[in-house]
Amino acid sequence: MCFARSAKPNKMKRPFAALIAILALVGLAMQFAFAIVNPAIQDLTVSERIVRYFSFFTVVSNGIIAIITTVIAVAPASRFSRRVQSGSVLTAATVYISIVALVYSLFLRSVVNAQGWHLVSDHIVHDAVPPLFILFWLMYAAKNDIQWLDPVKWLIVPVVYIAYSLIHGAFDNWYPYWFADVAKLGYPTALKNSGFVLIAFLVFGFVFAAIAKVLSRTANSVST
Repeated sequence: MCFARSAKPNKMKRPFAALIAILALVGLAMQFAFAIVNPAIQDLTVSERIVRYFSFFTVVSNGIIAIITTVIAVAPASRFSRRVQSGSVLTAATVYISIVALVYSLFLRSVVNAQGWHLVSDHIVHDAVPPLFILFWLMYAAKNDIQWLDPVKWLIVPVVYIAYSLIHGAFDNWYPYWFADVAKLGYPTALKNSGFVLIAFLVFGFVFAAIAKVLSRTANSVST
């Protein structure tokens, strides 16, 4: 299957981006509503609930996807849209959302007791948005400008996120993910697990960079 661009599929780029944006925004809104009314954390203030909501990487990554796809759908010719449609930005976002899907499926799905609309929102942000955005990346992302050093640059977001989680947790004694819970695991284990997660980001980055280079060469050979 060749993912070289053509006039016909490009007509679907904005509608496809809009679909992903709507799904991401709806999923995030549902998760936000649950975070505000969740009876399991009724001892927390509203502001504390909001801070914790935005402390999940699922929210961060889906938020990035929502911003990118909304801009592509609504203002595709804007300077910001051209910026976020660069191959590097789109591939970085694809790496982030792929890790979200993988980590949730392997380590979190079995320990999350989501029900009703909370379960629906979990499926949206973990099971629907990731594969759709990966498909969007395959179909529409520019891949000829991806460099082998890019996966290292893409680590800045997860590194900052992990640093924030550890610093915030040191003050609040709360950590968004059990595998990096210093209060229960201690710093050596939590830091080791966080290191493994960063390695996963790096590996996924190189995998997507390799795919981009293969697809770019394939597209070039087809067009010549």
